Amino acid sequence: MMKKEIKTRYANKTINKNFYSEVKVKPGDEGIGYGYIFAPYVLKEHTEESLTDYNKFMDEYRKLHKLCPKCGVMGHSTTLMGYPLIEGKRDEYKDLNNCVCSNCGNHHTTHERISEEEFNKKIIQ
Repeated sequence: MMKKEIKTRYANKTINKNFYSEVKVKPGDEGIGYGYIFAPYVLKEHTEESLTDYNKFMDEYRKLHKLCPKCGVMGHSTTLMGYPLIEGKRDEYKDLNNCVCSNCGNHHTTHERISEEEFNKKIIQ
């Protein structure tokens, strides 16, 4: 298990290499030389392929959990806790951040939000 010390403005941390990737920083971006992209919340080695796969899964997850379950509005405020995606258990993934609907004030979790299709079915019933 390879570990590397990463220095930030705030602290020095030793982080397992599997949970970040080193990237070149383009001129004009924050920092000089190299930056770090911390692995999305996955518990496996971080690669370009895993990042693409993770982003595809999360895009679909966001579509399925887009709207307030009470009024169907997309706008909301939310907490920003990270929930890891465990390979082999994707069907069990739940983003349990707390949300408050900006329209009706309903309190729910991100996982309790619904898709447009689900909301439309709810209206018809």
